Amino acid sequence: CALRGFGAQSWAVRNSSTLAFSVLLSRSMGGAHQRKSFAAAEFFLRYPALCPALLERLARATEALLQPVSGGRKGELHPELQPVLVLLAQLTPSTHVRSDLQHLDAFMPLIERCVSYNNAMVRA
Repeated sequence: CALRGFGAQSWAVRNSSTLAFSVLLSRSMGGAHQRKSFAAAEFFLRYPALCPALLERLARATEALLQPVSGGRKGELHPELQPVLVLLAQLTPSTHVRSDLQHLDAFMPLIERCVSYNNAMVRA
């Protein structure tokens, strides 16, 4: 999986993981010229193993945010956090498919942890 390499010690492995993730994301969303957002139910129906894998990786990454580090600050960003959030940002909820809510509801508490992380907030 391309996500494993994001935390590698070697720059070459991190770089190749970034390139592989970019290509996989582009192709899974319909290619560079046909890029579209998928409903979560449609995406996870096409790639059923990704839902539990992404949930596990997002849970691990958000746990790292909660671990205190020196000075009482919240934890450091896990290397797999950004690519998982980028992939989830491409998914849209469907208004007519009930299973979308089941897929997205599982991610919501984990995403809320990310939103509360002060170091990742963007100035308006």
